[in-house]
Amino acid sequence: MFAWIVLGPLVLTLSLSGGGAAWGDEVRHSGNVQSFTPAEGVLVLEARGVDGAEETVWADVRHAEIVRLSRDPRRPWEWRERRTGAHWLPVGTYVTVIGLEGRSGIVRASRVEVPEPDDPQ
Repeated sequence: MFAWIVLGPLVLTLSLSGGGAAWGDEVRHSGNVQSFTPAEGVLVLEARGVDGAEETVWADVRHAEIVRLSRDPRRPWEWRERRTGAHWLPVGTYVTVIGLEGRSGIVRASRVEVPEPDDPQ
């Protein structure tokens, strides 16, 4: 009983702060940006799920690295990366979000990739 009185508030604090939250394996979701709130760091993605069904994915991108990907026509096997900011994520932009998915289904993004179309030759 004494241990619960002493440790109870600590356990409660950890569970409320996310310290006790379980994050799953790394996931990748690709689709079009449905909405983005830069001030809150919340990206809502319209993605294709199992069997082509549409699904909505919420991602926390506050601490994510955001990069634009492109290919050099002379070296199409290599991807070039350019760091960019969240302002390059307008509605409709095709992106891939990579991160850890929590029990709630929200993805804590570590990286957001914005591919540029290949240059026609």
